[in-house]
Amino acid sequence: MKIRFFLPLILAAAIFTAPPVVAQSIDELFQQGDEAQANGSFVQAEEIFRRAIMMDANNTNAYVGLGIALDSQGKVPEAITNFQTAIRLDPNNSYGYSNLGIALAEQGNLEEAATNFYTALSLNPNNAYGYNGLGVVWVSQGNLEEAIANFQAALDLEGSNPDFQNNLQQAVRLLAEQSEVKP
Repeated sequence: MKIRFFLPLILAAAIFTAPPVVAQSIDELFQQGDEAQANGSFVQAEEIFRRAIMMDANNTNAYVGLGIALDSQGKVPEAITNFQTAIRLDPNNSYGYSNLGIALAEQGNLEEAATNFYTALSLNPNNAYGYNGLGVVWVSQGNLEEAIANFQAALDLEGSNPDFQNNLQQAVRLLAEQSEVKP
C-alpha cells in the first residue's frame, strides 16, 4: 500500500505532442514548463524552469516549478534547495512550503515535513496539498483518523484530484482493517 503525494502544479491542458516553441516571455516559459510537467517530460521542464530563473532570478514560482521537476526525477536534495530558495525569496509562498514538505517527507523527515505543511496552511488555508501532505504524514505515524480528516479537507478543496481520493480510500481501508483486528 502506498499513499501518494500529488505534486502541486497549476497545469495547462495536457498536450502529448507539443512542438517546441521559443518563448518570448516568462509567462510563455511557465506555460511550456507546466505542459512539460503534465506530459511527464520532467527533464524538459527542468530546462525550461532554469531558463525562467535566468530571465528572473527572483521569481519564486520558477524555483517551485524547478523544484517540482527535480523532485519528479528523484533529485530530492536539489529540489529541496529550490523550494527553500523560493521560500527565502517569498516567505509567504504557501506552495513553496507544501512542496518542501513533500520532498522532506520523501526523505523520511516527517516532523519537518509536517511543520512545512502546517506553515503552508497557515499562509493559505485553501492549499489542498498541505492537507494531503499532512494526511500522508499522519498515515505514516499511524494516526488514521487525523489522516482521514486531512484527506477529506484536501478533497473538499479539490474533489476531482485522483491522488487525494486514492489516499482517502486507502486510509479508510487501513482504519477498517485496524478496527477488525482490535477485540
